[in-house]
This record gives sequence, structure tokens and C-alpha cells, in this order.
Amino acid sequence: MSQLIRMAELRGGYTPGADAISGIDAEIGASQTVAVLGPNGGGKTTLFRALLGELPHRSGTVELHARVAYVPQTERARLDFPVSAFDVAAMGTYADAPWYQRLGPKSRRRAGAALDAVGLSDEADSLFGELSGGQRQRVLIARALARDARILLLDEPFSGLDHVSAARLEEVLAALRADGCALLVATHDIQDARSFDRVLCLNKRQIAYGAPAEVLDAVTLERTYGSELITLPDGGRAVVIGHHTH
Repeated sequence: MSQLIRMAELRGGYTPGADAISGIDAEIGASQTVAVLGPNGGGKTTLFRALLGELPHRSGTVELHARVAYVPQTERARLDFPVSAFDVAAMGTYADAPWYQRLGPKSRRRAGAALDAVGLSDEADSLFGELSGGQRQRVLIARALARDARILLLDEPFSGLDHVSAARLEEVLAALRADGCALLVATHDIQDARSFDRVLCLNKRQIAYGAPAEVLDAVTLERTYGSELITLPDGGRAVVIGHHTH
């Protein structure tokens, strides 16, 4: 398995002397899925910014051996712009062409192939804002694929999706994993995290990183979530989710 990401002693923040994250040590290979767990404000989005090269005042190292792309929550996307699903997917190709150059045949083929990869070629002409939440999420993934990204950073992609939409999205992510992509998924779903290859627990610093069976124990979860973690009547664990900030 080829290595796509290596982070060693990564720390950084938005103001000098104040670390938003620290002690990040992880290696992630092709076809690996990583659940990124942590409380609100615990550093999940900050970690993604570091991988995107946007985190200032950084020390340690980040090595990326493939192109990386961020996939936001669909509920945060603007829905009032009159753009089609194809237009959104094609945005992933913009970084490879001068701003004054029209979308060429190669870029159009990449955007079309990306929509096909997420099962939405039939919706290419549909307005993005009129698609279902699950379809919009898949279009945003298509935008990342049109950028030729092999490392995808997904911010709570299942948030607000119904069962059918979530199942379809899971199929898309499974296909990307099989195709060699590395997927980092910020999530609050502890049970879902057990199905990932690796789990990274953050609370401003790395609490643990490893296989779910090694990481998702009571002590580690309490250190990760603190007062946000509650014990359910059946003995399971759940997270009380407040305002979505990182």
C-alpha cells in the first residue's frame, strides 16, 4: 500500500504562540479511510486546513503524495446560485487553467467523468440548488474528483441525509476507496467510526490514532470528548452535538 499522507509532530494555530492543534503523528495510505473524531472546537477543521496548506504558524511536517481536495457539508453550500450540477463539478478543473481561459474539451470530459463516478451523469443539467441533499453532497465529491484529487477531506458528509441518500453516498465512498483514494472523514458518529480503517481522535491535540478496536475505548473517548460524551441506557456512547464550530 502506497503512502499518501505523512504527518509528524504537526502543530499550528492562527496566532503565534497559540496552538489550535498539536502532536499530530499519522501515516495514511492509498485506499485507507480515516474517521476524524473530536468535540466541537477540537481541531478537525484545523487539521483539514493544515493538509490544504492553509494553517499558519505551523511546525512539524506534512507530506502529501497526491492532490488533496476539501469536500464541505452540503448544508453549507450556497443554493441560490443558478449553476448546474455539471457547472459545480467543472469548478474542480479551474485550478489547472488560466482564469481567462474558457472551459476546454479536456476539462469538460473530466467534469463529466466525475459526475459519472458518483452516479449523477443524468443530473448534469439539473440546478445544483434543486437537487436533494444527498445528490448535492455527491456533486461536491465530483468537484473534488474533477480536480484529480486522490486525498479527500470530507466534513461530516452524512449530516442531514436520509437513510437512502446515506446508503448511496456510502457506495460512492466505497468505490473511491477501492480506486485507491484516501478518505479522511470528520464525524461525530462513534459507531460509524468503527467501520473505518483508522480513527484519529482530536481534542486540540492528538489523543489517539490507530485501528478502531485499539482506539475506541472508554478512556480514549472520555479524553477526546469530555463532557460532550454521554452513556446511553444500553451502555453505548453518544456525543451531544452543539453548535458546529471547529
